[in-house]
Amino acid sequence: MYLKIKANGEKSNIRNTFAIQFEKLKKKRTEIERRKGIRKLNSLAKVAIALFFLFVFIDGFAQNNPIKKVNYFDANKQLIKESFYVNEKDARIKTGIYTSYFSNGKIKSKGNYVNNLPEGTWERYFESGELKSIYNYEKGRLFGEVKLFLENGKLVQTGFYKDNIEDGIWRFNYESGKIKSLGSYKFGLQDGFWRYFHEDSTLKATSVLHNGRGLYKEYFSSGVVRMEGIIDNGLSDSIWKYYYETGNLKATGIENSGERDGFWRFYHANGKPNSEGHFDKNLKIGHWKYFHENGVLSSEGTLENDEKEGVWKFFMPSGNFLGEGKFSKGNGDYQEFYDNGKVKLKGKINDNNYDGIWTYFFEDGGLEGECKYTKGIGQYLGYYENGSLKMKGQMHNGQKVGSWDLIGKDTKLIGHYKTFYDIIEPTADAKGKPKPDSIAIKNRGHFRHDYANSGNRIRHYISKQNEIRGFIIAINPFAAALSSFPIGVEYYFQNRLGLELMFTFYRQPFFSNHAEELENKRVYSLGNSIDFRQKLYSIDRGSGNLYVGQELRLTNFSHKLLVIESNDSMTINKTYEGTEIKVELSILVGNRFFQYYNKQHSFTLDLYTGIGFGYRFAKFPEQLLVYNRLKTNTLTIPFRLGFNFGYLF
Repeated sequence: MYLKIKANGEKSNIRNTFAIQFEKLKKKRTEIERRKGIRKLNSLAKVAIALFFLFVFIDGFAQNNPIKKVNYFDANKQLIKESFYVNEKDARIKTGIYTSYFSNGKIKSKGNYVNNLPEGTWERYFESGELKSIYNYEKGRLFGEVKLFLENGKLVQTGFYKDNIEDGIWRFNYESGKIKSLGSYKFGLQDGFWRYFHEDSTLKATSVLHNGRGLYKEYFSSGVVRMEGIIDNGLSDSIWKYYYETGNLKATGIENSGERDGFWRFYHANGKPNSEGHFDKNLKIGHWKYFHENGVLSSEGTLENDEKEGVWKFFMPSGNFLGEGKFSKGNGDYQEFYDNGKVKLKGKINDNNYDGIWTYFFEDGGLEGECKYTKGIGQYLGYYENGSLKMKGQMHNGQKVGSWDLIGKDTKLIGHYKTFYDIIEPTADAKGKPKPDSIAIKNRGHFRHDYANSGNRIRHYISKQNEIRGFIIAINPFAAALSSFPIGVEYYFQNRLGLELMFTFYRQPFFSNHAEELENKRVYSLGNSIDFRQKLYSIDRGSGNLYVGQELRLTNFSHKLLVIESNDSMTINKTYEGTEIKVELSILVGNRFFQYYNKQHSFTLDLYTGIGFGYRFAKFPEQLLVYNRLKTNTLTIPFRLGFNFGYLF
């Protein structure tokens, strides 16, 4: 009994012990949970405090850095010129939207600033309001695509920037919108394959570049290479070659930074040498030689900065000595000689122009002519061997220009002439190179040629207008196809006036026999006209003698109708006749070409047109009107168009 109780007592003690421990654990967990709650509250409090201080900081920053809007007006304070936002405490710092305006109130440019630097897309406009350009910025530096427009809306340039320099594909257009050039930039330099085009879209040039340096080729419209060489950043560099369209070499030499430098040689179109010598920064220096087209030496001497210095010698195409000059800075005395050693001409050259009195001599030493020059222009007087005046006209540095008068030994005017020269291409021209920013062609150098290249052509001329006083017989046999045959006589009064009498025979149809029975109800017309024309000619300008004139025409026509009527028993021929007379006055405009044959004869071609008004007298039987619709109106408006061939004697 005791043991049982004891056992039960032990069990009760154990149970009590567990109960006590459970209570302790419960109290401990409660304490832990309480502490966690406190820590959670502490964390929330910390976050709240941090947010509070952040808010206070931001609010304080905002209070310390406010922005304000600024407007700038014109002098009259009527129109806004600029509108933007700045820091209130530092007005030098732009931030936010920026807009500028033209005086007409339209937007000039708009974009966005961040901390005083352009940011994002910026647009600029023409005063008309049309878009001019679009640029993109990052932190004040160009980034991304750029587009430029004309005022008509055509896109003329597009490309890409990276960190303020060109990088990527670029395209340039003509004003028409057609492509001008296309290629890529890398780190601000042309790189890769570039193509350049004419406005008709045909290929103009190509270049293969690396870091802005490479081979450039330019072409004629036929596709033949015009020039080729190395370019560096758009400027010619190293050896360059130029060609004629035939493919023959025209010039070759060294170019340095876009300028001719070192030895150069030029060629005629036939492949013969033209000239050779040295350049220094596009200026000729040292000893230079010039050659005729047959390869024979034309002239040689020393040049300093493109100006003749010292003694220069000149030679004929045959190789014979022509003349010499003594120069200082391009100025000096010049004279030419005949084969017998006698002086042919002499004079002074100043600033590359003939100056003062120049004298010309016959081979026997007699005076041939003289010309007083002022800055290369002078009036020449030429003489016969007996000293009487032979010709006169204007000279320009030894070449005859304009219209010249030729006078006979009887002192009477023989005629007027225009000068004629071979076209000589300058030997010192500098061809263009591509300019990378606009892909344009830059022209450098000097575009004149050595005055001695003309040789003895300076005194040669041919007639362009023969003004011999005399008669012109004119005829046009081709007019027979239009049922007429004109023949005329004109008296030409040498300078400006011509009086012409023209007779025209009409027959319709022209090549038929009116007596034959050709066709039932057929009208035959016979007639003639007499024209009196007065013409006022202009001087010859190389394309004939234009003139205005008036014409008085008297025309007489007879019209005859043959009607052939037949039946089973008989054939009846009936003839009906009518007459027509016209008086007409017309105004003419024409051009007469003179082909000089010799001093007494010339061939001519006269082309003319005109319009006038007139009066008609007509008397026609009814049958003529019914069958042929002949005109009977009283007033006429004639139209003149024709040509004739002439012979002046």
